[in-house]
Amino acid sequence: MKAMLGDVDAGFNYLAKQKNVDGSKIGITGASYGSSLALIYAADHPNVAAVALLSPGLDYFGNMPTEPAVKKYGDRPLFLVAANDDAESAGAVKKLGGQGNQNYQTKIYDKGGHGTALFKVGLADELEKFLSASVQK
Repeated sequence: MKAMLGDVDAGFNYLAKQKNVDGSKIGITGASYGSSLALIYAADHPNVAAVALLSPGLDYFGNMPTEPAVKKYGDRPLFLVAANDDAESAGAVKKLGGQGNQNYQTKIYDKGGHGTALFKVGLADELEKFLSASVQK
């Protein structure tokens, strides 16, 4: 996990150093196992403006607990998405997104599968809207 978090860090820092990028307005998105990486990374890096989680889990493979990361992440914008036909992730969205935070948004599709398969049910527009609005804050 540490090596993968290093990859997220390298990508984030590379993007933040680009001439046309405002490093204070970068949001990150992860799908499946990558959603845990995105959240855990963002929890430790307050310069991440927003995070979107596609099919998150509560503790993928027993080494990526997300509940402590959500608490540490705080009040920054968070978008959690899953589908009911992916019951484990839908349950995680309900639990992680049910923190009573007005900056947390959840979306559970009836059907859509797991991870990036959610793009087939119209996620792209909602994700773009979330990220655009979040980095303007």
